[in-house]
Amino acid sequence: MKKMLVMLTLLGFVYISQAQEVKWGIKAGYSVSNFKGDYDQIDYVSGFHAGGLVKMGLNEKWGLQAELLYAMEGGRYDLAISEPPFSAKIAEKVTLGYLNLPLLAQYKVAGGLTIEAGPQIGFLLSGKTEYNSEVTIGEEIITGSGELDIKDRLKTLSYGVNLGLGYEFKNNLFLQARYHIGLANISKDNTSSSEEEEPLGLNPDQLKNQGFQFSLGYRF
Repeated sequence: MKKMLVMLTLLGFVYISQAQEVKWGIKAGYSVSNFKGDYDQIDYVSGFHAGGLVKMGLNEKWGLQAELLYAMEGGRYDLAISEPPFSAKIAEKVTLGYLNLPLLAQYKVAGGLTIEAGPQIGFLLSGKTEYNSEVTIGEEIITGSGELDIKDRLKTLSYGVNLGLGYEFKNNLFLQARYHIGLANISKDNTSSSEEEEPLGLNPDQLKNQGFQFSLGYRF
């Protein structure tokens, strides 16, 4: 699955770049994302995405659109553990920066309304976690907070599929709403008990990106 999606996306970019009639454009917008995996309750975090695109029309109904986007992704969770005389509360917000390459097949339903679907690969550019913790041992309370760089604790490559809707106006403006389903486990394998090698604070074995994007764009 991984090799197929990566090859399909890269071949699509090469194919479109060699086409004679293409439209270039830009887009930007609002994102909300979280993780799925070992954690049961992960809240969404807000972010943004922006970048460029190229679209090739195949016929009156079908088209291919390739994009190069910087996108913020991540998630937020709260954890509480209570085993007297020990208890702990941990709140963590993870923010990841990706260079994403989506390739979308677009079908014009009616008028300017389109539906789209296709693969996406992403390359991790940055990763950080902001945390607050409170640990109680008997009558002693230990608090902590801070920010950690976790880029080296996550896999560089992410991949998945996108599903979405769009609307194209006659003045070359367009709107898009898209849902990304992450298929790649971005958490590195825990091969050591060393704290420095743990992917995140709670060392999840499974962690996959997912989220929504709402975009406004313009094609030249």
